[in-house]
Amino acid sequence: MAKKAHEATRAVVRILVQGFSETDPRSILDPRFAAPEQWSASGFFIQLHGESGYILTNSHVVRNSVRIEVRSTLTSDETFRAEVLGMVEDLEPDVALLRLGREDIKRFLKLTGLKKIPALKLGFDVKVYRGEEVKTIGFPLGVDEPHFSGGEISNFIAGSGDTTERMVTDAAINFGNSGGPALVEGGWVVGINTAVIEGAENFSFITPIHLAKHVLETFLKKDKASLSRLGLLIQKNSDWNSRVLGVPADAGVIVRKVFPGSPAASMGLQSRDVILAIAGEALDRHGNVLPMASDRKRNIYDAIHDVPEGGVLDVAILRRKKHLNLRGRMFAWESGEISRRPVLVDRAYLSFGGMILQDICTDVVSALIAFGYSRDQILRDFYLGGSKLVVSYVVPGSPADEMGISVADFVTSVQGAPVGDVPSFAKELTLARGRKPASILVEMVSGAFGNFMTSRLAAEDLEIQMMRIPGSATLG
Repeated sequence: MAKKAHEATRAVVRILVQGFSETDPRSILDPRFAAPEQWSASGFFIQLHGESGYILTNSHVVRNSVRIEVRSTLTSDETFRAEVLGMVEDLEPDVALLRLGREDIKRFLKLTGLKKIPALKLGFDVKVYRGEEVKTIGFPLGVDEPHFSGGEISNFIAGSGDTTERMVTDAAINFGNSGGPALVEGGWVVGINTAVIEGAENFSFITPIHLAKHVLETFLKKDKASLSRLGLLIQKNSDWNSRVLGVPADAGVIVRKVFPGSPAASMGLQSRDVILAIAGEALDRHGNVLPMASDRKRNIYDAIHDVPEGGVLDVAILRRKKHLNLRGRMFAWESGEISRRPVLVDRAYLSFGGMILQDICTDVVSALIAFGYSRDQILRDFYLGGSKLVVSYVVPGSPADEMGISVADFVTSVQGAPVGDVPSFAKELTLARGRKPASILVEMVSGAFGNFMTSRLAAEDLEIQMMRIPGSATLG
């Protein structure tokens, strides 16, 4: 194992990134204060369809990047430019694919005297068990040499509607290790080092490599990939409800809601259907796959996540006491939920009357929570108000502040016209400017309103502001 891990370091690289950090809540809520930063992480060379120069890493390593460089111990302190070929923006799974440019590949081979760039073996079909020895490799805390950490696969965490399966290890994964490989006997990569739980000892997360398999092929066709989502809400079965549905109480899960336009809707799933099996795997009333395996727990979401975008999914259901077999193709779809796109990608916002307005996303929600705002209140206002345009910051002493407009409130109308995002707000402002009113009325989902005197507004208050990442390393 030690020999194989040592050999693997030839393919492990240090990734140096310049970009915009997502860790400062203030800069997320007020883009005027966003400043470029630098950070480092890890990655490793792989081959795809016989071609080299590809680097596998975590998506969170390169989100919001402006410039990416890599270093290899095979080439001293030489740096090579890399670009993002594809990423999973919402980090589920947390996977990104980079590649060196052709000239950088030629220079790498010339400096090393090699005929091809070393690449690690991806263990897509390698079975991993709890208690199995694992080696993690990376460049933690900015060290220049690859660092080894040994331990075991200590646990597995099943997926959910919004998260993928994770492996847990007691091997140390520190900041900078993200994106490095996790290897088992034979030098097979079984996962990508992803995260550490702050405050916990010997508890780190690895993204299973089989989840990367699904998105790699997508990255060769387009620069974005996402977690397979069927597009429904479920509830567990019970003795009481099973009597109505005509199914044993210990079998299947009940469909609560099917989202329009989703794969579930396209294959004909309906509310109160009982899903008995997914992809040929039987489910118990909690949505767990039967029989329960001794090495890990799998559930309905894990079975769905095993089907890549474009793949076919079979669903066995019971509808009004009649057994049906449905089949449909998985495809990317907009769920109508809060966006998971990284907040700093081509970021549009409005500075109006002392308010910073931007479209809600998961990064903004997290930043608001960090400042003490209620997640439940934010989600309730979002779903009930029909608007995704949120007040993310109010300048002290500004007109908005004087009128009592609050952060985390959602804008619903301008001059009586409904608005729900940055473009619609800007459109109504343009129309209002043409009419030259004495004031502009803005109404909020909470019932609050602001009557902004146009004579006191600055020129930039009537325009969309953009915080675009210049020269972004992301393709597309």
